[in-house]
Amino acid sequence: MKPIDRESGRKGKRERGDFSRMFEDAAKRKFDLLVLWSLDRFSREGILRTIAYLQQLSNLGCKFKSDIEPLLNTENELVAHIVVGVLAYLTQPEAVRISERAKAGLQRVRL
Repeated sequence: MKPIDRESGRKGKRERGDFSRMFEDAAKRKFDLLVLWSLDRFSREGILRTIAYLQQLSNLGCKFKSDIEPLLNTENELVAHIVVGVLAYLTQPEAVRISERAKAGLQRVRL
């Protein structure tokens, strides 16, 4: 039987036992392909955390494949690098927005 994580993707790695175990199993080379329904079912923790998870799997030698999002299928190394590269690129504007929100919040507190 293949393990299935049924917890919400909004929960973190620590709150999702099967999700956390997946990384342990990947590190032990128990599998080399993770099949996702879709990326939003894998993680809804935001782009930075999601990319970190995907990169961790990639570093462990695990590819990933989505049932409904063929562009996420990384069985092809070129596709894997492009997808992770594009997703990583998208993190920079998010980091800028976080900084802007933090500065605006600090400014409001000072007033």
